[in-house]
Amino acid sequence: MEQQRTFADIVKPYSFTIPDYQRAYSWGEKQLIPFISDILEYYAKNDDKSEDKNYYLGHYILEGKAGSNEYEIIDGQQRISTVYLFLLVCKH
Repeated sequence: MEQQRTFADIVKPYSFTIPDYQRAYSWGEKQLIPFISDILEYYAKNDDKSEDKNYYLGHYILEGKAGSNEYEIIDGQQRISTVYLFLLVCKH
């Protein structure tokens, strides 16, 4: 069975790095607008406050370092970075 966790649950106790071989963050309007619009549309369609809402943000591949809480982001760096930036903007 798939375990569901919030973004905060995933990132708080850990340290994440992006390996040097990964490309730099490159999402622009072409990727950001559909990404954010999809999230907003999902919650607008599912506005029943009494229900938990789960939004699938895709899959990620992380590689852990032995004996540590540090992980390298192998796949999903663009989405993870975008979610992080989106949440920062929402906080302000």
